[in-house]
Amino acid sequence: DCDLPKVQYKESFVDKALLKRFRSLVEKEIGYRSPKEGIGGLLEEGRFYKLTPEGQVNGSVNQHRYVKNVLHGMLPPALPVLFRIFMSGLIPSVEMGDPEWLVNYTQQLFSVIPDGWSIKDQLKPGQQLGPWFYTHFLTSVFAPKFMGFLL
Repeated sequence: DCDLPKVQYKESFVDKALLKRFRSLVEKEIGYRSPKEGIGGLLEEGRFYKLTPEGQVNGSVNQHRYVKNVLHGMLPPALPVLFRIFMSGLIPSVEMGDPEWLVNYTQQLFSVIPDGWSIKDQLKPGQQLGPWFYTHFLTSVFAPKFMGFLL
């Protein structure tokens, strides 16, 4: 009951390669590979995971870990750190696995803020200031281009 025209999605070579890599990371995390090809197989793997004890008991914590590991496997090493800073507004900290040099550099930058400014109390390692006002726009621009094989 929609006025939009029907669109037939066609996977490009890059889409197929990225989906294959993504599914291999999912398989590594959940210990199961669907015999189905393409996105249908990925959906089946997701259903499988949600029905396992790990997916049901404390599911949101386990699912967060699994998704985080898979996405980290898809991204260049520095990108998750930059993503956390510039998209979610998390200040780097050693506890979150950020490089010590980045934590130190960030704190040095913050040290030039004059004492007495209210923002200075919020600029501690691990503190979250965001998400920033531009995150939705950037996500809507970049996700279809780079994660289109999942959308």
